[in-house]
Amino acid sequence: RHEVSDKITVTQGTFDGVQRDQLTHTVHVPPNASMAVLRWDAGQLDRGPDRYLSVHAANDLFPPNRHFFAAIKDLVREPQPLVVEMTQVDTQTLDVTLRADAAYAYFVHLIVPHEATRFSDNYFDLIPGEERSIRVSNAEVELKPDMVTVKAR
Repeated sequence: RHEVSDKITVTQGTFDGVQRDQLTHTVHVPPNASMAVLRWDAGQLDRGPDRYLSVHAANDLFPPNRHFFAAIKDLVREPQPLVVEMTQVDTQTLDVTLRADAAYAYFVHLIVPHEATRFSDNYFDLIPGEERSIRVSNAEVELKPDMVTVKAR
């Protein structure tokens, strides 16, 4: 219901971590509206099954988004390990920081084998160099870092 004004960053890269192009653009979308803010001709983008396009808002006014240039089953990519750091906040809370250093991380998610566990975020992608912090909590059981499994596809 409010105008959205933000600076977006559009990145095109390869899944193995090579950034091919990046641009920033200021967007203004009127209240109660939806509109295209950038367009490319088909020949302007270097498309292929080993590439992605991602969009991030500087002020987090909308969640990050991405586009693949092939069906997920046809993507050419090798999953790479993430850098994972865990901090015990209290007996029932952990802070988990995840970073994709070398390559694109697809469908990153955390698993804790107790159904009452809550995550501040889960199931997301990370572009190379991106970091995300997740708060993991459980009001019923004590959490320990070795209870958390981090997966990416």
